[in-house]
Amino acid sequence: MTAPLPIYCSRNGCAVPATVEIEAGTVDTELRRAVACDRHRSAVRRWAARVGHPTSTPIDQPMVGQLTLFSVTEVEP
Repeated sequence: MTAPLPIYCSRNGCAVPATVEIEAGTVDTELRRAVACDRHRSAVRRWAARVGHPTSTPIDQPMVGQLTLFSVTEVEP
């Protein structure tokens, strides 16, 4: 089984894990959905608010130990 990958902020150039998913609008008109870190939360919220009232949903990130590329036992000195 593969370890779950982290979800990163959707802002261009941001390499920080996301903390919230923000969405607004309806499927019938236009739907805007993006994930954001704490720093870019307000900018993504403003972007989504152009099509309706935005709602925020917290994101469950994988545990910190799962973010490593290799486990400690696989690394050679």
